[in-house]
Amino acid sequence: MLTKKIAKIFKDSSIQFEELLFDYETFEEPPLIHGYPTVKKILKNNINREDLNTFLFNLALAHLNSVVLYAKNKLTPEEFANFFICLTYNDDENDEVYSGVSEFGFYMPSFWVTRKEKQLDIKNQIKKEDIANLEDYPIIKKTLTDLNLIQIMDVHLQSWTEQFGSESYDNKRFFFLYKEN
Repeated sequence: MLTKKIAKIFKDSSIQFEELLFDYETFEEPPLIHGYPTVKKILKNNINREDLNTFLFNLALAHLNSVVLYAKNKLTPEEFANFFICLTYNDDENDEVYSGVSEFGFYMPSFWVTRKEKQLDIKNQIKKEDIANLEDYPIIKKTLTDLNLIQIMDVHLQSWTEQFGSESYDNKRFFFLYKEN
């Protein structure tokens, strides 16, 4: 039953592997699924609200791992060495697209992907961002704890303010990277 509901979510509202391997000019950040209300409506009787974030992150992580295997098979060794992908969350309370946490209680995972890692040095740029204090982000802490990732993943936090006319908007992006030994 749940498998059918997951398939329904992904049917016409999610990314495909080929999308993540496309050679974008710089990088792209496609969401796992388009549409917070759709996810909530389909899963509301199957997943507890407090577990929905963990559920979606786990789906995204499985998708990410599959994409890496797919990329390794489809790209040349040089292209694969230039391939980078990680999971992100965006949080902007002022933007309806990214307001899922306040309205629905979960973040929508996205994929930060590029085939220009060597040119853009994205991984090292991410690592320059501060590591988030997960005590300030209980949903993220619960997700990583529930999935036994809390000790092996760093969550880097990028914050910025955008000015549109007389209004300013605070934005956050969380990058999830495996810790390196």
